[in-house]
Amino acid sequence: MGVSPVVSMHSEPPWWCTQRVTGGFEGVFASDPEGLRRTTEGANEMGNERTVKNLKTTYTGESKAIVRNRLFAEIADSEGYPQIGRLFRAVAEAECVHAKNALVMLGEMKGTEENLRFAFESEMRAKNTHYPEFIREAEAEEDRKASQMFSRARDVEERHGQLYRSALDSLMKEELMVYHVCEVCGYVAENTVPDTCPICMATRDHFKKVV
Repeated sequence: MGVSPVVSMHSEPPWWCTQRVTGGFEGVFASDPEGLRRTTEGANEMGNERTVKNLKTTYTGESKAIVRNRLFAEIADSEGYPQIGRLFRAVAEAECVHAKNALVMLGEMKGTEENLRFAFESEMRAKNTHYPEFIREAEAEEDRKASQMFSRARDVEERHGQLYRSALDSLMKEELMVYHVCEVCGYVAENTVPDTCPICMATRDHFKKVV
């Protein structure tokens, strides 16, 4: 299986910018009532339905802009425009602030144990519900590249769920793990980098250390 080109992200995002974004709120929450409950639980206290909707839209749009601007920065760097790359990265960090503020106002930030449970459940929903549908539709339209990408993502989501479950089971332990992320498919390895990624077969030099 071939390995797709990788875009390496050099800058480290603030903690609030590492939250997983699965897509537009309307599309995700249509089949994710628990996610909707958590998101609106705190926001409903504000008693302003339109503002709550706008906060959700802000979070979604700003989160997309973060990823997009970081990719733009990498392209600018590769084309010999380091100043433009810095600009894109700076704006990406600014968008992180906006996304964080919207998420906090929506009441989405909980304690670590609840966050782990929610993250685990979200990964399982993506694996069992969202990605199988995406794969079926891509195959029906004979889009093999999209089907392969969705299939890899589905398998990686299962791995993410395993990591979250393990973290929940050992929440009180003081063991610090070092994680390595495959920049081709998103597989996460604990402590030791595999010779090849078990999902996409990328070689070990495609893994990025996260501390």
